[in-house]
Amino acid sequence: FKGGLQYYKCFASDYDQNQLKVFSGMKIKCPAMFISGANDWGMQLEPDFMKKMGAKTVYEDWRGFQLIDNSGHWLSEEQPEELTKTILRFLDMLPIKELL
Repeated sequence: FKGGLQYYKCFASDYDQNQLKVFSGMKIKCPAMFISGANDWGMQLEPDFMKKMGAKTVYEDWRGFQLIDNSGHWLSEEQPEELTKTILRFLDMLPIKELL
């Protein structure tokens, strides 16, 4: 957990931004879905967050959003059972060839 928080602390550094430039213009090719707590404060920080997140310019196989009620930013702590069910439903909709 501490490592994850340190990542956020360092993310804005020039070094990290320069390292990420190699991915500029690339698309995420694997199936992707965004799962969040319905009350997550992070989604409120940027207008049109959900619209931008699902833009076809970033993902080749966007499977949409799933918001889980009665939870915020710490979804895995607040609603672990519902999060697990949501992840399993996402995996169930993928043909096995996509997982190989």
